[in-house]
Amino acid sequence: MPFALSSSPASAYLPPPERILAKTLKTLPSGTFLQARGNLEFIPPEPSAPGIVVSFRFYLAIPNQIRFELFAPAYAKGLTIVVIKSNLLLSAKDPELAGVIGQDLPNLFPALFSPFISEGIKALRIGLETQGLDVAQIGLEHFEREIVYRIGNPETGRPGFWVNKDNFFPRRLELSREKPIRIDYLKYRFLENSSAWPAEIDLYSGGKPWVQIRFYSIQLVPAFPPGFFSFK
Repeated sequence: MPFALSSSPASAYLPPPERILAKTLKTLPSGTFLQARGNLEFIPPEPSAPGIVVSFRFYLAIPNQIRFELFAPAYAKGLTIVVIKSNLLLSAKDPELAGVIGQDLPNLFPALFSPFISEGIKALRIGLETQGLDVAQIGLEHFEREIVYRIGNPETGRPGFWVNKDNFFPRRLELSREKPIRIDYLKYRFLENSSAWPAEIDLYSGGKPWVQIRFYSIQLVPAFPPGFFSFK
């Protein structure tokens, strides 16, 4: 479990939240085009029950554009999710697969990727405040073996945004929901332009493992064709 490192004297040396958010957004600079492949697994509530695993293709154009295509052997038509400026579009290519995936995960995508795609500090700050974070509060904690800045209320169970103290990579995002959501960004992979992307993302719902996202192929591309982030 993480534990607080901050104390009253040390707190005076903490940078302002705006500086942390600015450095975080530079993890992937505006104008970055990224494509990736991987697997997404829904973890069953009971360990003995089978999980649901689907393949995906992921496309990202910073700022604020995501295309997430999901596929599974039993659902040949697939399912496409598009996020443009925090608005979610969901294709109806395969209603049955859409029913299996549900709406909870797609509805999370704008918030899940907001630490990487927000259009400026103001947009990221507003997004965090919408989740119930007090962006003015900041402290130091441990995440695995790293020291991180924790933006948000330090009380147990309150939402927070965790950022590596040295490289400013997002490490954890806690969201305020009926069942609190925790998102851990793990095993960053460096790309050709020295930027980085998390190769693994783990989601927890109500304190229990819920979804695992695993990127096994990540690369930068020059651009995407016009209209790629829309449904025709």
